[in-house]
Amino acid sequence: MQRRRRPHRRKKRRSSATYKTNHPISSLYLIPVYFIIAIVPLIVFGKVIELTELEALNWIGGSIHIDFFNYYKAIWFIVGVYTSGLLLLILYWMDKLDLVRTRYYIPLAVYIVFTILSAIFAEDSTVAIRGYISMFQGLFVLIGYALFVITIFNLVKAKNHVKWFIYSLVFLGSIIGFIGITQYFGHDIF
Repeated sequence: MQRRRRPHRRKKRRSSATYKTNHPISSLYLIPVYFIIAIVPLIVFGKVIELTELEALNWIGGSIHIDFFNYYKAIWFIVGVYTSGLLLLILYWMDKLDLVRTRYYIPLAVYIVFTILSAIFAEDSTVAIRGYISMFQGLFVLIGYALFVITIFNLVKAKNHVKWFIYSLVFLGSIIGFIGITQYFGHDIF
């Protein structure tokens, strides 16, 4: 009795043909990235932070700190970067995007692994996760930097995307310049 051979099924190859670089909606996938570039640096809002023991030992000025510039920027950076990472995964799972295959992921993966290990073995877990006061570059922000690089590396596909990065930077520079000029002439808008 001879076995019947089944036809060999070819593996479905992911094709980025459905992710059209000149399609008008493709730039919309980068909205969280544009938000991080154009809006996050402008966030200024006060947050009262109670210092941990380790922070209090290394900080002059009491057991609390009022941060105006970094805490909420870190929070919104985390929201923006993890949203863009989620969009990247959704596009990949929906077969609308091929992930770029490169060796650059190796140092990023090493960076992420050592960041996680550093947080696990940290003496003060609050500082490891939240970050030190006046910086707030804790575990999620540091992993977010690597995720930001991966997202931009995979989603930026057209000149139009780069143009919107430049628009975001010009917007940011204009707003910061306006604030600086008003402060210089003694008419602080804040």
